[in-house]
Amino acid sequence: MILKLPARVQNRAWLWLVPVFLLTIYVHAPSLYMGFTGDDFDWWQLARMGLEEPSLLLADAGTFYRPGNTWSLALDYLLFGTQPVGYHVTNLLLHLTCGLSLWVLLGRFSLPASARSAVTVLWLCSPYSLQPVQWICFRFDPLLLLSWLTLACLWPGPEQRWSRARFAGALVLTGLMPFLKETWVILPGFIFCFDLCLSRAPLRKALYRSALAGLAALVYVVIYFFAFPGDKDSYYSGGLKAAAKIPHAWAVFSSLTTLQPSEFPFGAIEAFSLLIIGALVWLGWRCRSSLMGVGLAFFLLPFLPILPVDFLPTRYTTAPLVGFLMMNCAGIRELIAALKGRQRRVSLGVVTALVLLVLAANLSWLQGDMVDARLFSDAHARLLAETRAFLPYLPRDRLIVAIRLENDNPLVELAARDPYGIPKLYYQRQYAPYGLISWSTLLSYTLDPLGGPLYVEVQPDEAGDSNYAVIGHVRGGFVQLPAEAPTAREAAAAWRSRPAYVRLVKPWGK
Repeated sequence: MILKLPARVQNRAWLWLVPVFLLTIYVHAPSLYMGFTGDDFDWWQLARMGLEEPSLLLADAGTFYRPGNTWSLALDYLLFGTQPVGYHVTNLLLHLTCGLSLWVLLGRFSLPASARSAVTVLWLCSPYSLQPVQWICFRFDPLLLLSWLTLACLWPGPEQRWSRARFAGALVLTGLMPFLKETWVILPGFIFCFDLCLSRAPLRKALYRSALAGLAALVYVVIYFFAFPGDKDSYYSGGLKAAAKIPHAWAVFSSLTTLQPSEFPFGAIEAFSLLIIGALVWLGWRCRSSLMGVGLAFFLLPFLPILPVDFLPTRYTTAPLVGFLMMNCAGIRELIAALKGRQRRVSLGVVTALVLLVLAANLSWLQGDMVDARLFSDAHARLLAETRAFLPYLPRDRLIVAIRLENDNPLVELAARDPYGIPKLYYQRQYAPYGLISWSTLLSYTLDPLGGPLYVEVQPDEAGDSNYAVIGHVRGGFVQLPAEAPTAREAAAAWRSRPAYVRLVKPWGK
């Protein structure tokens, strides 16, 4: 049942958000002092180049098409330049905005402010929604989640119509989604769910509307697989076994097991999780619970496009966690509603204690995650310091043959030890210094405050016969090396034959 709360009750209900947001800011404050890490540098460079050449603001990023990420980072660059703290503040504000939208959406289901706040704080302060807060490059995940949540908030109820304002808002959101992330293609599923559960539309009408959106999604999928560049076979290599990530994620959210981001076990715990999911769905159907239906959509639909993906980082669990919490909230509400008197009061006390226990466990995990993030950030900070120390000796007017001459792997060391927080995946670039930051983005980022230039990577046949320099990265810093071959192409081939990891980079636009 969907019910509008009295204005006075709604105004007081907003006060519950104050401690929720204060706790969230306190918990995530250490992330504000991290530098850029991993793919953050690549996305920063694309946004930086887009400000010089606007056509790049619509460019793809290799295998993926997510220009909305580029737009947000370009705006951040105009405000903060190369200072990471501003970008992290934007990420935290986006995280809080997602929490606010979730809280507003929960208000559509006649939930008291205490229950809405409990669900919201458990999502905001969870290790399974952390990665998009800490990593600048993954901003497209909360942006897309925010679009889905806001669309659900705009969707008319049973006694409401599509006003001009609602329709305009929904049109803007649906038009933005394809520019955020490929998983927007699950939108037809959300439309079907919102029509059934929020508008209480007839099944036939809900199927018709979702089918229209499905045509657009189908066209996008065809274009994505046949027109976009990139190696998708290696990305979607998990096969059907990777579908076990769904019950595995439920078990992880329920604290029944530990996340295994690169493996998808299906044992007794995962089978039990499937039974729980089925029981909740049956309970929701029996009680005609709109909250259960919307929660199921938010839990299940985001997994569908990534079923064959052979890994499960926590950015993939950010949206499903919303659905998990909504489904459990719906189930608990229906069970408590069946009780009376003292049994109901005792049950409410048990649920309150359980929420506090889960929140305490989350905060403990997050404390460890912050330590892991600091170690990860420090590895990048050391490389940046080495690069800045070498800048006075770096030739900025010619092509560079860049060679990795060390075999230090801080990411391998981080992955090999037991994490302080939840298990994590680290992506290593074998050709890059310490396996961390691509040569072109490393030089571009460190030189940008000094006026550039921006560097781009080129293939050997694009090197030409121009003058070139050779630099290598060794343990502890960079060294200048003699240019012994007549051309950069020959020099690169000679170093590769030794063997060594070689890249050719040159000032952009020269």
